[in-house]
Amino acid sequence: MNVNCNIIRDLLPLYAEDMVSEDSKALVDDHLCSCDSCMKELAELKKAPKVPVEVETTSLKRVEDAIRKRKVLTAATAMLTLAAVLVTGFIFLLTPVCLTAQQAIEGVELREDGALAIDYTSGIMGYGSTSLGSEDDEFIWCHTTRYDWLRSKLFGPDFSGMTQEELERYVQNNALKGESFQEAWDRILNIHLDYGTWKTPNGSYFPNNLTGDWELVSATADKNVWYVNPHNPSSNTLIWNGAHKETDGIPSWISDTYLILFGCCVFLAVVLLLATRNRNGRIWELLRCFAILAASAAVSILLVTGGNLITTEVMASYKWPQMIICESVTLTLTALMWWKLHQTNKA
Repeated sequence: MNVNCNIIRDLLPLYAEDMVSEDSKALVDDHLCSCDSCMKELAELKKAPKVPVEVETTSLKRVEDAIRKRKVLTAATAMLTLAAVLVTGFIFLLTPVCLTAQQAIEGVELREDGALAIDYTSGIMGYGSTSLGSEDDEFIWCHTTRYDWLRSKLFGPDFSGMTQEELERYVQNNALKGESFQEAWDRILNIHLDYGTWKTPNGSYFPNNLTGDWELVSATADKNVWYVNPHNPSSNTLIWNGAHKETDGIPSWISDTYLILFGCCVFLAVVLLLATRNRNGRIWELLRCFAILAASAAVSILLVTGGNLITTEVMASYKWPQMIICESVTLTLTALMWWKLHQTNKA
């Protein structure tokens, strides 16, 4: 086939790179056998140095790295958030809290042996008492955890719905080996017997002991027994009027430590957030981290105290500081991770 050289020369660059179809290759081969000019043109094309095609990959690699970094950061943020939720729930349920007299006391009665029987409600983890040197007054308080309180109310026996016969049968069925009915009754119904202060022959003093020839020097039944209100210590509740006279001065034990700490944390967080707004740089980033820490501490104080920022000094020692520190660290790390993720998405 007689083909024009111009057509063949248009095909030669593709022919030299072996990028033509079989039909086009046969056509060019047939033409080259009879055309020295096109053969020379092909030789020149094969001699020419090949220029590598440079592909810009820097931008693509940067985008790929950013996407990978965001995925890792998102996964880490999600895991840390889940851990923070679990830690927060753990702290909320297991933080010791004080109960009011209405929550803690079912009733008070005087037994024939002179013991003052205080009937505590179910769910109580512990109680404390002190006379503060008073001869006529005794001050008591109870504490528990939200977990034990909820568990007793949801899954504990409902004594209020039992008849006297049903209650006695329940006590008999749950009595321990070698335990009398009265002892089982007091244990199951959470009744605490308070006799008073006893003096031993060697001059030592102990509470609630009926063994030996110890001398009862101060009977609780002869005192005014006050329940310390944990949330309003200035209004304690008189649950037993054994002294039959008014108390000259009821201790308030008011502690505003957590109120002061909460106010300082909120003030610091607001000031630092306003100061670092729309500012960039390492110093400002560091100050922004301190603002997040202060805000986390404020939230932690509210969580642990249940919003009761003014309470008794007794509650200040019930592991509240440890709980607040643990929750503050958890919330701070989680908030910083979310902030980092926000900055990455924004970039």
